[in-house]
Amino acid sequence: MTEMLLVHTTFANEDDAARVARVLVDERLIACANILPGARSLYRWEGEVKDEREVVVLMKTRKQD
Repeated sequence: MTEMLLVHTTFANEDDAARVARVLVDERLIACANILPGARSLYRWEGEVKDEREVVVLMKTRKQD
């Protein structure tokens, strides 16, 4: 049985997310991508707390041996 993997990542904007997702789908590296705009991320970077808008992307693929 093939195991399904779910990859969760973020991008700075929808255009970047769509561009990467399209390449991965075209290359058959993922089956599909769900682009979810409107995320707000708070994180520490280089000693500062950042508060940024991001786009969440969920990508579905299968486990390769």
